[in-house]
This record gives sequence, structure tokens and C-alpha cells, in this order.
Amino acid sequence: MNEMKQSGWDVVVRNTGGTAVPQGPGVVHLSYLFPRDARKVTTDAYYRILCQPLIAWLETLGLQAVTGALPGSYCDGTYNILVDNKKLVGTAQAWRGGLAGVKSNRPGYILAHACMVVDVDMVAAAERINRFYARAGNDYRVHPETSTALRDLVPDRFQGMTPFEAATSVANDWVTWYSAQVADVRR
Repeated sequence: MNEMKQSGWDVVVRNTGGTAVPQGPGVVHLSYLFPRDARKVTTDAYYRILCQPLIAWLETLGLQAVTGALPGSYCDGTYNILVDNKKLVGTAQAWRGGLAGVKSNRPGYILAHACMVVDVDMVAAAERINRFYARAGNDYRVHPETSTALRDLVPDRFQGMTPFEAATSVANDWVTWYSAQVADVRR
């Protein structure tokens, strides 16, 4: 971790698990927090709740997205959001509280999380992730060609913006779009 920090890349370990994910000012995080209850639901159901609105929003940018695994991508999983067969969004879940917890005053929660790469140099990110894996004794390697950034998919939209400005623009657009979708459902 110290070696990575000296090269300008912090290593942060999340208690929800998973493997290495690129982070920085050009990444947008989206999280939903759902209460645990007695309904029988699956992780797949929560992944669909997380992914479907993001896929619909990407369509407004002219992008066709799907979910699927992509071997060689960072933190690969069944519910990656892919555009042009490249990973754009990674997803994760953490379930806290068990079935016994559903009957308690504190039944727990489900965190469904998405990490959208808006403006990150994925070649540099893959190199650093692979260096971290090598130093940690992990044989897995990330292939930079398996991932993309939103800036690469719609470059005109982010003309003249820093990574932070591009990510902030995406976050603001997402909130505006999503709020309108929720308002339409409530009508």
C-alpha cells in the first residue's frame, strides 16, 4: 500500500469485498440503500434495480448498454454494465443483517452500489492495478482494452472539462434524469 501511495495511487480496502477498482476525481459513485424485510428477494433483483435505470440513462446519451461478465476487466462480475463490449460501470452489493434480523428492531439493509468511470486513463489504471496485484501475490491481471470511460464514448460532451468537472456533470445529469423518472412514476 505504501509503494502504491508513493506512486500517487492510494489503496483503500472496502469491507464489502471485491477486487481492485479504479478511483479518482473522474469516477461517479451511485449507491442505493434498501431496508431488509421479510420478502424473498435475490441479489439479482437488487442488481436489476441498480442497473436498469443506468442503462436507460446511458440510452439518452445514444449508448446501448447491457449487463454481463467480462473476463480480464477490473472487479469482474455478472452485472458489469458494458458498452461496445467494454466495461463502463462496476457494481457491488453488501447485505447486512440476516433473516433473524428481519424480525428485530434493526433488520439490516442492502447496499447496492455502482461505480461509473467517466474520465480515467484506463491504461494507467490497469497498469497500477496489475502492479498492486503483483506486489500482493495475486495472479489476476486486468487488461486495459476490456474497459472504457464515458469520455471515450461521448468525447464531445466533456470537451474542455477536467475529470472532476466531467464526473460532476454526469452526477448532476443523472440526478436530474432520475428525479424526473421517479416523478413520472409517482404521477
